[in-house]
Amino acid sequence: MIRQFKDRAGFPEFRGLSNCFNEHFMQHYDDSASPWPELLLPVPQHPSRLRLRGFNQALLLARRLSQRSGIPVLDNSCQRRQGGSAQRGLNAEERMDNMQGTFRPSASATMMPGRRLAIIDDVVTTTATTQAMATALSDCAAARIDVWALARSNHQPES
Repeated sequence: MIRQFKDRAGFPEFRGLSNCFNEHFMQHYDDSASPWPELLLPVPQHPSRLRLRGFNQALLLARRLSQRSGIPVLDNSCQRRQGGSAQRGLNAEERMDNMQGTFRPSASATMMPGRRLAIIDDVVTTTATTQAMATALSDCAAARIDVWALARSNHQPES
């Protein structure tokens, strides 16, 4: 279902996946002592990838979650630099290297000091992307950064 959503604009699959994602998110904060995030930050796509795909799946997830939770989406928290290759097909070490310096906080990062943030992504494999984004945002003095993804992949391409 995730592949259909990502690669073939499978919006019927997206509705089911996002409903499940939203339920888990809401249940987690309802049941735990963890404080609710104050802002949802979808992982940005590089403009060329966005043109190719036509949509940012992390942004769609964040917007749908915002409708359900009432937590605002800050969809321009980071900018993605030029260069770097797609993560698909890279092994863990290559993914970490590929993501070094990929993100930089945008002007909207001034809204983040002391705030609780949730980075929203579609699939996390090695955590390279979300770590790179969290690192870029760490200078913004956020009180807490949680990471939420639709799925965690255990598939690691061979070196």
